[in-house]
Amino acid sequence: MESASASFTNNAVSSVDRTTQGSTPSNADRLWHEEAAAFSLALRWKISGNTSYADTAVKILTAWSDKLHSIGANDEQYLVAGLQGHELANAGELLRDYPPFVSGGGQAKFFNMMTRLFLEKNLFFLNHRAGSEHIVKHFFAN
Repeated sequence: MESASASFTNNAVSSVDRTTQGSTPSNADRLWHEEAAAFSLALRWKISGNTSYADTAVKILTAWSDKLHSIGANDEQYLVAGLQGHELANAGELLRDYPPFVSGGGQAKFFNMMTRLFLEKNLFFLNHRAGSEHIVKHFFAN
């Protein structure tokens, strides 16, 4: 359980994309692994009471909140926003009552990232505003 270890080190990036765009390689797996780590660590804290797990989860969520500014440019962005967004939200919810997350500003940064990036894309998709929605690609997964 390396990703659920209190010694986990995050590798947040400014942009996440599921597909290679020009010379920029696909890197969404970073977010997948790190959101899973944040969730696992937050859950371990809730179960064990060991704050080192919560501290590491907070570092992960705060790092992503500080660095992430975009989620892809093609239809794959809706998969990232939906599938990864809900896992991030669950990790944040587990930490909702962790004082260092709340008073340290991490929760506010996290809330801003979630509403600015993830909620916006999810609402766009759920309100059927994606022009390519009827072109069968990935929309069945959503």
